[in-house]
Amino acid sequence: MAGASELLEQVLSLEGGEEQERYLREHRHLLSLEAVELLKARADHALRDDIASALSISATALAVAEILDDPRARALSARARAQALHQTGDLDGALQAYDRSQDLYQGLGDEVEEARTLLGKIDALAQGSRYDEALALADRCYGVFQAHEQPLNCGKVDLNRGNIYHRLDRHPEALQCYLRARQAFATAGDALLCAMADMNLGNSYTNLNQFRQASQSFRRASQAYQEANLTALAAMNESNEGYLHYVEGDFTAALSLFSSARERLAALGVDRNLATVDLDAGELYCALNLLDEASECYQRAAKAFQELGIHSDAARALTGLAVVAARRGEAPRALGYLQEAAATFAAEGNQLWAAIVDLHRAVLEFDAGNFTQALDRCCLARESLARQALPGKAAHGQLVEGRLRERTGDHRGAAACFRAAVRVGRQLRSHWLLYEGYYGLARVTAADWPETKERYLRRAIASLERQRAALIPEELKIAFVGDKLQPYADLVVLLLERGDEDSTRQAFEVAERAKSQALVDLLSGKVEAPRQGAVPAEVAVRMARLRAELNSLYSAVDRHERSGGQRAHLVAEGLHRDVRVREQALARLQRRVELATPEFASLGQAAFASLPAVQHALPPEGTLLEYFIARGEVGAFLVQSGGIKVFPALASYEAVSHALDRLGFQLRRPTYPAPEVDAFASHRLECSRLHLSELHRLLLEPLQAELTRRVVVVPTGLLYYVPFHALWDGAHYLVEGHEVSYAPSASVLAFCLGKGQERWERALVLAPDDAQLPHIRREAEAVARLFPQAESAVGPRATTALFKASAPLTDVIHIASHGVFRGDNPLFSTIKLGDGWLSVGDVYGLNLQSSLVTLSACDTGVNHVAPGDELLGLARGFIYAGTPSLLVSLWTVNDEATADLMELFYKRLRAGATRGAALREAQLHTMAHRPHPYYWAPFVLVGRAW
Repeated sequence: MAGASELLEQVLSLEGGEEQERYLREHRHLLSLEAVELLKARADHALRDDIASALSISATALAVAEILDDPRARALSARARAQALHQTGDLDGALQAYDRSQDLYQGLGDEVEEARTLLGKIDALAQGSRYDEALALADRCYGVFQAHEQPLNCGKVDLNRGNIYHRLDRHPEALQCYLRARQAFATAGDALLCAMADMNLGNSYTNLNQFRQASQSFRRASQAYQEANLTALAAMNESNEGYLHYVEGDFTAALSLFSSARERLAALGVDRNLATVDLDAGELYCALNLLDEASECYQRAAKAFQELGIHSDAARALTGLAVVAARRGEAPRALGYLQEAAATFAAEGNQLWAAIVDLHRAVLEFDAGNFTQALDRCCLARESLARQALPGKAAHGQLVEGRLRERTGDHRGAAACFRAAVRVGRQLRSHWLLYEGYYGLARVTAADWPETKERYLRRAIASLERQRAALIPEELKIAFVGDKLQPYADLVVLLLERGDEDSTRQAFEVAERAKSQALVDLLSGKVEAPRQGAVPAEVAVRMARLRAELNSLYSAVDRHERSGGQRAHLVAEGLHRDVRVREQALARLQRRVELATPEFASLGQAAFASLPAVQHALPPEGTLLEYFIARGEVGAFLVQSGGIKVFPALASYEAVSHALDRLGFQLRRPTYPAPEVDAFASHRLECSRLHLSELHRLLLEPLQAELTRRVVVVPTGLLYYVPFHALWDGAHYLVEGHEVSYAPSASVLAFCLGKGQERWERALVLAPDDAQLPHIRREAEAVARLFPQAESAVGPRATTALFKASAPLTDVIHIASHGVFRGDNPLFSTIKLGDGWLSVGDVYGLNLQSSLVTLSACDTGVNHVAPGDELLGLARGFIYAGTPSLLVSLWTVNDEATADLMELFYKRLRAGATRGAALREAQLHTMAHRPHPYYWAPFVLVGRAW
């Protein structure tokens, strides 16, 4: 045996099959059946983590068997080859090799070894959706092993049977098979087979909503795989545990485990398992409203499973793609996916997934106007789910039926469905089911039961916020809440209908809870960005490389877009595609770092500002004007230290949107001629005032008499793009009588007011050269002269390194440069410096102590306003980094007018004026020389203004 072992070591070290075969023939006298058995044992071990090695070793075993010309050696080597091909997903090749091994053992009359070969064939048949054949073969094998008193192999048959029932979503039957298998493995003392049974038990318990048992099973499997150093199996167990967390509602833990498992499996090249992770991750991303990520996962999974011939999992991926398409309003595409998936599930007899597909089809049919057909399909699907002892899936069917009955006006029937879902939600402690069920009950509760409706709305909101609080990366919070804000608006309306003071207070606080929730969470539980050492070295290197590549691409895009022309435009389009690929890669790495950083995991749910707290924070002569949208109408709360008033229906949201579109045409023109040579100056001014007057009539006129000297505007939705300070009442702009500032929410304002910085000594002034902004150097020099301690850098000296080193130490940061707002990817909005680009992500990593940050550039205050009034742009980054005040622009600025305005603003600030008063005086001075709002109104104060 020692000679054979040494021979095999030498053979396996050789490269190429011909060289190996030549060496084996030269040493024919050392070969034996034992050599094939040694190779089979090595291949079995390699299958756990190194499939490529298993394939190579099995090929060597086949070569040895041919040289020996021994049928038993050929049978054993064919089994080794079948198992290796099986793991790669080559089901056809695996089945051929299994059949070859089976035939040889039959010829030898060895029914036990034949049955051992058939163990692998059972799983290959099941993966190819040949379930009846697989189950029949399992029964045959079990009889053989039972007759020969081999309980361990009987356990392996039960493990395979469980896998078949699992694929058919017959989870109670799968569970019983896995329990019997584990008992057999434990009796035999086989720890690794016990771990395999435990992992499968965890999956069954998860699907049966027995979460505690699932967690215990996964923990046992994880410990065994780690002790045995089995990376691939440990990664799959990790992914399965991730799905358990997803079902439990812990989306953050699920995403972390999916990401970790996928990375480990990708390194091992295990395509089938990678596709399984993608399938589960796609479902999670759908729940988070991250449809692009969901679609990407489902597409990868569908492609992989189709190539591997695993039709049932491919059909599940198609079902996921249908959900994504339906959410995007692509009904024909969604229906096509569902019809293809339905055919697969019908052919396999998978009643669970056939019912799930029917639920989705019912919604599409209902939307198409086929009400009776849709409801019948839905009811049949729901009944099918109820028969399968899967309460979570059955509750989903109840929700879908409830929504359809609600839309037909059958509120009593809908309420029964929603109550059933709530009962299951309580049983499973599922915040998602509770949110959907309670909000459904609120919608169908009669108007003459307002207390009941209020109770359901509050419970729905509480369930939603508990689910949201468990999410950590802010993008997940923002995306998740995006389509779930209507209960807040409904509760605001319900409270305001009562008309009493306490209900008005409650309505304000409910409206406030719906604004900038993720940003408030960040500010309330702020942690520093992960330290250099906390990020794995290879991840840090990849992130640095991506940032460097993005810097070069941003500069190239900027250069080509400024040069103009068709060719430059085409080049820029291609560069934008390269930018998006790298931004997505960088965002994935950043998310991975956040998920793996314990400090981020400790972030809790923020406390929103109450009405008394807001009133206490307001300055003398201060008014908070907080807008909201309910039932298509724009309303406003007017809050002052002495009380609160509400204007529930100022104007329709549609009318405001149309007026704002017309104003945007006037203010966002590429260039305006110099005032002294503009022959159409009077006409331009008249047109702008016309639209500003219309917006004033819609948004301010009913409440302007209530305003005090200082006004803080908290917009909502499109109102973030309204320059309230420039609204025209027919004789005056609002800024002529008021100091106007802005805030994303009253809670964010309270955070800014609590910072307390009021220092104006040290300044950092940066102004990189820009041929299209000839006055920024003069602006920078004028600003720097006004501060006793000023660090000023112009041209190429205004570097990102200088900014990151000096910004945390200064009272005022002033950047005069070119800004780029990214509507397609707002958190990658940038401002140009001398050696590159400063992005929102770069700013997030800073810890600023500054009293004011001024971004004197185009569009620096433009934000994408995500649902829930989440501002996604440069302003968000600086607020999070610690500054209480930002001076930013809403549109493309005139750099000569900006230079004059900034110099006067800082003079008044240094003379003792508040931020709001200094900006107002600078705007009025600019207005006197350049009357059009384009010149004097682009800059706004966000956050603290006094």
